[in-house]
Amino acid sequence: IPASSVSSYDNLSDNTEFNNLVKKDPLGGNKMTLSAAAEMTSVVLTIPFEEFRSVPILVIQPGEDKMTPAKFTKKAYDKLGTQNKKYVELEGRGHWVLDDEGVDRICSEMKAWFYNEHIFPVE
Repeated sequence: IPASSVSSYDNLSDNTEFNNLVKKDPLGGNKMTLSAAAEMTSVVLTIPFEEFRSVPILVIQPGEDKMTPAKFTKKAYDKLGTQNKKYVELEGRGHWVLDDEGVDRICSEMKAWFYNEHIFPVE
């Protein structure tokens, strides 16, 4: 089925030309199986958010994401039972963050989380 049945590629980035190229790209993921669409729209968690305590959690969310709005990610984050968690919102960024600036920011946040937050302390 068309992926547009489940999600709009118009919200992939703030660049309409880029979004249209992805929509036309035969390898752009613009088709999916019916079972994949069903899985995207009906996730059942093995462990409820409130009971999730065993692993440190770093959430990096684009602040201006129209495909996966920050308010939904933050709501799930707030429910997490662990105290060993961190939420980082990338201000002004849309869903597509895989440009040089976005990747640099994500890598910087991950490095800070893993090293500076003492999850894997450097000696």
